[in-house]
Amino acid sequence: MYWRPIALALKEAGFFVSVVNAMLIHDFSDNSLRKVKTDKADSMKIANYALSFWAELRDYSPEDEIR
Repeated sequence: MYWRPIALALKEAGFFVSVVNAMLIHDFSDNSLRKVKTDKADSMKIANYALSFWAELRDYSPEDEIR
């Protein structure tokens, strides 16, 4: 669960944070014949996902981890 301290630090710094399953982003807009795997391509895909689903993204809160 490497993402927890990162999400918490960003949230405490005042950023909007939403935790999304990696498979949702992986499968998002997979319409290219060429599979590009670079940090730049990955960050663009994450940004496009966030822009497309901005209204549906839930704001992360540490209370979400308590079950």
